[in-house]
Amino acid sequence: MLHGSIASLLSAICLCVWYGRKTNSIQKGVQAGTSRLVEALLILTCAWALGDCIGDLKTADHLLNLLGNSLNPSLLPGIVFVLAAGISFATGTSFGTMGALMPLVLPLVLKMNAGIEIELAVASSVLSGATWGDHCSPISDTTILSSAGCGCDHISHVKTQLPYALVSGIIALLCCSLPVGFGTHWSVCLIMGSTICVGSIWFFGSKVQ
Repeated sequence: MLHGSIASLLSAICLCVWYGRKTNSIQKGVQAGTSRLVEALLILTCAWALGDCIGDLKTADHLLNLLGNSLNPSLLPGIVFVLAAGISFATGTSFGTMGALMPLVLPLVLKMNAGIEIELAVASSVLSGATWGDHCSPISDTTILSSAGCGCDHISHVKTQLPYALVSGIIALLCCSLPVGFGTHWSVCLIMGSTICVGSIWFFGSKVQ
């Protein structure tokens, strides 16, 4: 992210110079753009600090140690989805959640001898749950930067995207993660989940004039 920000800034400056903008005008543009991102940078700094603290406390390891001995293999995909979503939402990072959970849940499901379908479903639950939690988290860098880039209030952005994300997350849990754990073929779950997603838009959505 740091390298990308520096590269985009240098690219913008080069384009301004290419089109003959004056140095004074470029400096004012950089100052005006940077001033709009001060709040986002402060939130990002606090979010990264919180995420590092949660990672150092081994939150994911602790949760899995609490649940590991009492898990039903059929429920494992659904539980892992909820667990990944919760950790990702709390830490604001999807890749960090994937890196923390994958080395823990995969050996766990392999020891249970639950079958290849559940093993694949558990791995998918880590990826989808982590992505969902990161998308909804108010301390996620993607959420913070997207609201800052659009110039909208950060909390308003979080509140307005939550209903859509919650509906899709519940559908993914009830129509995919849990049914696969109890033996439903993945293709049936995919078709069923996609159909309900489209249906929910028609049922809950409203036409825009």
